[in-house]
Amino acid sequence: MLDSNNNRIDNNTSNNNDRGILFSDSDLNIISNNIISFNSRRGISIWDHSDNNIIINNKINMCNGSGLTIDDYSTYNKIYNNIVNKSRNNGITIDRWSTNNIISNNKCSNNKRGIIIHEFSDLNFIENNICLNNSREGIFVDFFSDSNTVNNNTVAHNDKGISIEHKCYSNKFINNTVENNDKGFYLEYKASLNTIANNTIRFNKYSINITQGDDLVQFGPCINNTIYNNYFNNSVNYNVDVDLGYKETYNKVSNVTENFQNASTRLTNIKLDKATSYLTLPVDLFRITVDTVQGIKGTILIGFNLINDMTKSLHFPDWANGFLIGCLAVLVVGFLLYLFIGRET
Repeated sequence: MLDSNNNRIDNNTSNNNDRGILFSDSDLNIISNNIISFNSRRGISIWDHSDNNIIINNKINMCNGSGLTIDDYSTYNKIYNNIVNKSRNNGITIDRWSTNNIISNNKCSNNKRGIIIHEFSDLNFIENNICLNNSREGIFVDFFSDSNTVNNNTVAHNDKGISIEHKCYSNKFINNTVENNDKGFYLEYKASLNTIANNTIRFNKYSINITQGDDLVQFGPCINNTIYNNYFNNSVNYNVDVDLGYKETYNKVSNVTENFQNASTRLTNIKLDKATSYLTLPVDLFRITVDTVQGIKGTILIGFNLINDMTKSLHFPDWANGFLIGCLAVLVVGFLLYLFIGRET
C-alpha cells in the first residue's frame, strides 16, 4: 500500500509472495494477528517515511529476507508481541535513518540476526525481547546508529549476544540477560561512549570482547565506553584487544560482581601512555592474565596489594615502568651479590 493511512490489516494469512505486507509512505496503520510465511523477500515491510504504525501479534516464518523491516526515514512505529522465526536474513530490522521506534516483547529465533538497528538509526527502544539461536548476533547496533536504548532483553544461544560496531555512540545497554553465547558483548570499529550496565552476562565463552577490527584507519579504536554493575560468570570475563599503534584506548570498567568459578579475566595488547595512564581492574590481580601489555608486563604486581579489593585503578606515569623495573633489577643483583659474598665469608 502506498500513501495509505488509518488502515487495519488483521487476521490474514500471507504466504509465498514477494513481500507479505507492504506499506510505503503510510501512517497510522495497524497490522495485527497475521500469519506470514515463505515470502521471497520480506514478511512485513514498513518504509519510506511511514510513521506511527503499530505491528502487533503477528507470526512471521521462513522469509528469504528479513522478517519485519522498518526502513528509510520511518519513525515512531511500535512493534509489539511478534514472533519472527527462521528468516534467512534478520528477524527485525530498523534501517536507514529510522528513529524513535519501539521494539518490545517480540521473540526472534533461528534467524541470521535477531534484531538489528542499522545505518544512522537513532533513539530507538529495544526492550523486553527474546533473541534466541540466531546464527550471528542476537541484537546488533551498527553503522553510525546512536543513542538507542537496549533494555531488559534476553539474548541467548547466538554467536554474538549483543554487538556494537562501526562508530555507534552513546547507546545504553541496561538490565539485559546475555547468556550461552560465544561472545556476550562485542564492540568493534570505534564503538564508543556506550554504557553497559546492570546486565547479567553469564555462561558465555567471552563475556565482553572489545576489539579494534581490521580498518583502524577509517574507523579508529573503541574508546570511552563505560561498563559497570554487571554480573559476570563466563569462561573469560574481559577480552580487551587494543592496537598498540593507538593511544586512545581507555574504557572504564568498575563495580563488577564476578563469579570466578571456572572464570578468568584476560587483558591483551594494552598500551598505557600519557593519553591513558591508568587501567581499572575490577578484581584481584591474581585472577587476571595480562598479556602483551606494553610497558608494564612483568611488573604489574610490584607495589600493589589487591587481594581483598574488588576495584582498583593502577596508575603508571611515564617514569613508573622504568623505575619499577630498575628496582626489581637492583633487588635481583643485590640478592645475587649477597649469595656470592655470603659464600666467600
